[in-house]
Amino acid sequence: MNIKAFIKKTDTYLKYGVLLFFVLFWCSSNTLMAQERDGSLWAGGEINYNFNKKWRFNTEIEARFSDTATHFQSVYIEPAFRYKLTKTWRLDASYRYVYRSSLKHSQRVGVGIGKGWKINKHWQVQHRLRYQRDFISDPSKNDIEQSLRLNTNIDYERHPRLTPNIGGEVFYALDRKFQKIYRYRGWGSLSMKLSKQWDCRLRYMYQNDFRKDDKEKCEIDHIVEAFFSLNL
Repeated sequence: MNIKAFIKKTDTYLKYGVLLFFVLFWCSSNTLMAQERDGSLWAGGEINYNFNKKWRFNTEIEARFSDTATHFQSVYIEPAFRYKLTKTWRLDASYRYVYRSSLKHSQRVGVGIGKGWKINKHWQVQHRLRYQRDFISDPSKNDIEQSLRLNTNIDYERHPRLTPNIGGEVFYALDRKFQKIYRYRGWGSLSMKLSKQWDCRLRYMYQNDFRKDDKEKCEIDHIVEAFFSLNL
């Protein structure tokens, strides 16, 4: 087998292998006993600026509310840089400051690598692997300081202003106290191009958290998000 054929075969395994992992993991994890929360609302936005074809800078701000959007939970600001290695590969690095309703605050640094594929004229798949390190002012036994996050997105681009999307993300803890998958998310969203510079994303997210002491139980949250983007 020549090098080009090997790379092409590996690329195909990576593209569909991650999708298969998410499907199998979703089916197996939903057998756990669950405690449901009342629902959450996330609302925020970002500013994007492209220095050139390779480098991009953006800053996100988002507020999060729990208990059917009646209780303030946290707010964060996150500047980030992204670098386009090739047409399909990209790198990113970010810093996040979080203020929480419990008067605790935390800081986070993260680095990631991602790859995208165009399946056909309308369908696109993207995977991203990210490492993050949290610095928490007053950590509890359930707080996790180091994590790996595996993220996948599938976009359907047919209409010039509307892009439906489905995706999922798995969180893996790297702390000494435990090393395991402790959370996953699945979502469906609709991105809308409001104007030449403004975009909007509406998303419903299903989140399952396994950080409980009882390994057979988990906490489910239903999240609605509204997110705006300004492209300079």
